[in-house]
Amino acid sequence: MIKIFRYLLFSLFAFILFECQSQDKVLILYQGNYTEETKYKILNSDKSQFAEIKSVDGNEPSCSKLKGKILAYFDDYYIFHFRAKQSILPNYFEVQIGSVLKLIEKSNTMMLLSLEDYILKYYCSASKQNPLKISPNEKSKSISVNFEDVGFICLEIKGDWVKVKCNKECESCPNGKNIEGWIRWRRNDKIILKQYYNC
Repeated sequence: MIKIFRYLLFSLFAFILFECQSQDKVLILYQGNYTEETKYKILNSDKSQFAEIKSVDGNEPSCSKLKGKILAYFDDYYIFHFRAKQSILPNYFEVQIGSVLKLIEKSNTMMLLSLEDYILKYYCSASKQNPLKISPNEKSKSISVNFEDVGFICLEIKGDWVKVKCNKECESCPNGKNIEGWIRWRRNDKIILKQYYNC
């Protein structure tokens, strides 16, 4: 009986560990004390090299294989963001590139964030397709704003919605009004929020 209990306890622990490792996160490169020589190798599952992000001839780092296939790619600003999770292999993350998973070795120039913390880290905007709402509900009334001119700071997450307020430090608030509302940031596990990574 004790053996069975121990087996069940171990199985439960293994299941919880697997679930924690499988949680979807975002991996951000070029954080902390990186230099112009900092580079990252993207590996296949057998650890053969798939691609490399690096600087060439003193230019900003780049990697043509990643363009249009990762969460955010703006090489002019050292922005390389991946949907990611902990790998079962020690010292590696699994990163999503297109529809496949690749490996990247852990480094102190990376930051791994939950999806929610990632959304709260950056600025955003509303759009006609994803308007600003009074409350976090599709049926809620939309708030009329000039989508081209008004940027927002993200304040808090509630389910698939993020509460925002107009960004006084960048685009400023129209007519000096402190506009607040809700924008949907996720639909069907896909990030649909239009984000800005610099003011």
